[in-house]
Amino acid sequence: MKKSDDGGVGAVVVATGIASMAVQLVFVREYLAQFQGNEIVIALIFFCWLVLGGIGTAAAKGPGLKLVLPTPSNLAMLSGLLALLSACQVVAIRWLRDPIFTHGSSVGFYGTFGYIAGTIAPYALLVGFVLPYSLMVARRQLPDYPGNWIYMADNAGDVTGAALFSFVLADALSDPAGGASAPAGRHFAVAVNPFNADSGRLDGADRAGGRGRV
Repeated sequence: MKKSDDGGVGAVVVATGIASMAVQLVFVREYLAQFQGNEIVIALIFFCWLVLGGIGTAAAKGPGLKLVLPTPSNLAMLSGLLALLSACQVVAIRWLRDPIFTHGSSVGFYGTFGYIAGTIAPYALLVGFVLPYSLMVARRQLPDYPGNWIYMADNAGDVTGAALFSFVLADALSDPAGGASAPAGRHFAVAVNPFNADSGRLDGADRAGGRGRV
């Protein structure tokens, strides 16, 4: 049996991994912005993501398969729904805070936890459901399809998604004139020698200050 015999399920899993990692990092940024975040907010985000994703995975092994039969067309529909949910939930995270909480107030622990759990739930549940569901789809076509192929494809997608977000999307969208390669080069230069990068900024500031004084 060749890996290409999965009917494209592996490619769908890789694409889902790329998208889910980038979406997760965007969610982290949005929640930190909404709650003037710290490490507690980050911990709540990942706690909700992991717990809700686990619930989605458990559903795929039980009652979920009775509601959504494991077919390639249903897998394509769920993947499209994930893409739609990612955009809708970013809007929800940004817009629902002020209607729910008093504008300008400092939200407590339980309020923050409830807001994160409620707004992240649809995407986290569905992305947790899709991974084992993809394996079921593949095994309906090939009963001996190895489960580790699905998880290897998911890990490859996660790594690729994190790299794309860090070196392309985050800086390219905030600095369109510089393109994608220049921000990536800056990240690499700072990682190799952060002290030179800091001293360069300081020297520039000193020269600007000197010109101002003259």
